[in-house]
Amino acid sequence: MGTMALVNEVHGDFVPSCSELGWVGDPKGSRLMAYEMGKLPGEVYIIARSSLTAREARLNTVQSLARYSTEYHPSGSPGFFFAQSWRDAAAISKGGWADMSKVRTGCSDRLEYLAGTLPEHFLPSVADAQAALPALLDGRYPTVLTHSDLNEVKILVSPSSGEITGVVDWPGTIDLPFGFSLYALENALGSMNDDGWTWGDDADERGQVFWDRLVEETGLFVSGPGPECWSDMAPHTTASRE
Repeated sequence: MGTMALVNEVHGDFVPSCSELGWVGDPKGSRLMAYEMGKLPGEVYIIARSSLTAREARLNTVQSLARYSTEYHPSGSPGFFFAQSWRDAAAISKGGWADMSKVRTGCSDRLEYLAGTLPEHFLPSVADAQAALPALLDGRYPTVLTHSDLNEVKILVSPSSGEITGVVDWPGTIDLPFGFSLYALENALGSMNDDGWTWGDDADERGQVFWDRLVEETGLFVSGPGPECWSDMAPHTTASRE
C-alpha cells in the first residue's frame, strides 16, 4: 500500500486508487486480505490500437506518453507520465523510498545477466550501458518510480482520441534511474504479429514527436549538449531501427 500511495502521489488520477478493506480468516493463522481498486476509463492499448486510424489520434498517444495528460495532478500542475516522473523524483527522496545501494546492485545485476545471455552482436550496447551506469547513480541524475512492465496491455487509452487515460498493474514498481521504461515508446510505434515485429508507416514521425515533447516538458539538456543528442538515443529513424 505504501508503494501505491507514492505512485498516486506522483501520477495522480491516472493510477487506480487502492484501499485496504480488511481481512478474513484466523486471527492467529492464515488470513486473506481484501482490497478495493478504482476502475480507470479507456481501453487497453493493444485492443484500441487498431481503431486509432487517424494521424492525430496516433500522435496523441505518443504525446500523452511523454506528457501523459493535462488532467488533475495532486501538486496542482498538469500531469505528465515520463515528464512527471522526472519532475517528481523528489517524492522518492521525501518518502525515503530510494535505496541507492539496492538500485546500484539491481542495475548491475541486470546488465551482467544481459551480458551473459544476449547474442554477441548486442554486447557492445550492454558494455556501453555498463560504462554509463556510474554517471546515472552519482546522485545528480533522477531516480524515479519505474513501472516494471510498461507495455501495451498496461496502458489505457481513449479509443477515439488516442490520449492515455491511465496505467495499471503497479505492484512491481521499483526505483531506477529515469528512462528505464522508455522502451514503452516502441509499443506505440509498431506491433508484433505472426510475421514478427512491424513498425508503423509513420513510426518516424511519432517517435520524433515523442522525443520533442519529452525534451520540451522536462527541460532536459537545457544546459547540456542540446536535444540533438537524442538522435543517438531515440529509436525514431529507420537507420537506427534496422
